[in-house]
Amino acid sequence: MAQFVIAGSPDCPAFVRVVHVAGYLQDNLPNFKVHIIQKPSEKFKSWLQKINEKNNWYHCDSPIIWKELTIRGGIPHYLGGVSEFWEYVYNYYGLQSIKRGEHLKKLIEENLEQEIQKQVTNIGIFGTQNNVLPLLLSELIQLPELQRVGGMVIHLYDPYATEEVVNDVINDLRYITVGYCRKFEVAVKLKDLLTGCHLLIILGDLTRKIYESETDWFLRNLSQMHMLADAINANTNRNLRIIVASFGPVCFNVNALIESCTTVRIGNIVGVTSDIGLGAIKKAADFTGLNLHNVGAPPVWGFVGVNNFIDVKSAIVYCEMLLPYQRALKNKGGSTLPLGTVYSELRFMSYLIKDATEICTKATETRKTAQKLLNRNVVYSKVRATISLIKLWCAAEPTDDIISLGICSNGTYGIPAGLVFSQPAILKNNVWVPFEHFPVMEETKQEIKKLIDLTEQVTHLMNVSSSTVHL
Repeated sequence: MAQFVIAGSPDCPAFVRVVHVAGYLQDNLPNFKVHIIQKPSEKFKSWLQKINEKNNWYHCDSPIIWKELTIRGGIPHYLGGVSEFWEYVYNYYGLQSIKRGEHLKKLIEENLEQEIQKQVTNIGIFGTQNNVLPLLLSELIQLPELQRVGGMVIHLYDPYATEEVVNDVINDLRYITVGYCRKFEVAVKLKDLLTGCHLLIILGDLTRKIYESETDWFLRNLSQMHMLADAINANTNRNLRIIVASFGPVCFNVNALIESCTTVRIGNIVGVTSDIGLGAIKKAADFTGLNLHNVGAPPVWGFVGVNNFIDVKSAIVYCEMLLPYQRALKNKGGSTLPLGTVYSELRFMSYLIKDATEICTKATETRKTAQKLLNRNVVYSKVRATISLIKLWCAAEPTDDIISLGICSNGTYGIPAGLVFSQPAILKNNVWVPFEHFPVMEETKQEIKKLIDLTEQVTHLMNVSSSTVHL
């Protein structure tokens, strides 16, 4: 059995006519199979040139049609263009009907719309009652990494807010998205949020309420993650990217999603945790006298939302040094001779700080004070960490940047495999994995061990709670 391959640009009338007829034949004939290749008009010529060179053909315009014997990818046999295709289907199948006029115009419009839909970035935001949303949205819509030919579509959904409340949120934020979004609207049902979704951002305030026991808090989070996971399994694809950027037990919720989401790759479900370390950068820069721009975010370890450790001494510092350095050390000024050649170097903050306990304590106290004064969570660090994550994940070119994320462990650093734990992570093959080569100091290893012991108590409770939720 032969398979026809039809390639062209979506706005080409001849291509659209051929595709329409080929689709009709495929639907009505048992042995007629078609594979369609669509290339934008500006890219079609260069693509066609490569096809000609590869197969020693000479074809100049859209569409180009060939047959492949037996299976897709088999030996190609050149058929020609539109006129050769009409001759072929007339001789073999007696087909004479060729669409013209308004009907053809409608077919072209529908084909272009379908092609544009393939180039749309669909973003779903779960949870609207969160102060992070306006700030996150204003930066999200301007990211060049998310800009595609078909534009951006954003849907909001909140299971705990009435449609009227969500519509009020939409109306308040609509002015932000004007000129950036193709659509910005409420998803009436959870499945509407997830259908065709490429990036799912989980917001909301999942922190512990004053009246909640620890068990009730975990159960509330677990129940919400299980509800979301059931919908994800029913509606989405394996390449969906899920970012847990909510306040609350981030790693706990990522753990629950990974265990329940059977249709999404494990490395595609991550939790934002680096925001906890951002506050410590300012304190460390003040303490050492370094320029804040030259200090990287410190690694954040732990079952974030329940426990954590900010490894300030392992923060990366960008330094400039003079080589040779003797003249620079002895120079008393007034010399016209060069002091040396400037070289860049990356160092750990530990060369300037012996004990980071005071810095971490002050950063934590500052964060708590701000929350108390504002009567809400601190949002700017969460927004910055989330946007940085999306930039890296959606970049056109692969990146080797290392960031702290709540991800599934593979046994690195002594963290039990399968446990979601905040740790240095790197993007490999478009999924996040632990960065195994990050140097860890002995005192950090001791802190990690303490956190693991505390986390195992929580995960035991999670397993018990999970059984309760499913009863």
